[in-house]
Amino acid sequence: AQALWDQGSLSEAVEEYENAYWLNEGASLEGLVGVRMALAESLEAKSQYVEASVHYRRVRELAPDYRPLQEKLRIFYDKGNQARNRENWPEATEFLERVVDIDPNYRDACQQLLRILYTQGRQAEEVGNWSKAAQFFGRVVDIDPDYEDAVQRQAASETKARDMITRPVAPTLPTPSPRSRPR
Repeated sequence: AQALWDQGSLSEAVEEYENAYWLNEGASLEGLVGVRMALAESLEAKSQYVEASVHYRRVRELAPDYRPLQEKLRIFYDKGNQARNRENWPEATEFLERVVDIDPNYRDACQQLLRILYTQGRQAEEVGNWSKAAQFFGRVVDIDPDYEDAVQRQAASETKARDMITRPVAPTLPTPSPRSRPR
């Protein structure tokens, strides 16, 4: 497994370390955690965030206090907050969702993400974009099912979005042009 890691064959090294881990947990844990972290970072560098998160989650599962993972989560959290301060909601959401995806117990990231999604839902309500509002409130409810205001706003937004689709549109009549009077 170590030789595969040294050669840069990270996926194969992960597989070998996992096999060794199942045979003797203590003997291969450090190597397994290290190679999983390396593979996650390699995937992240290639913008393969979903795949990277799978490996970051496994690292967290194996070694919740693993310092390099905690540092990575802190970097994502800080980038999310920086984007939030610039009111760049999509970027803030992206980084905070990564943190929450990897560590659902990262309380500060969860709270920040909830605030951002709720704010975006309210902004969508203000402009009458009911389907978008329902999506944002739905994401809030997915994270915190007990967020009662978001539950109610999601239901109301879904109803309004459905009403917009099913309500018949009145035909528009042409506006008469003013007639000129003879003088």
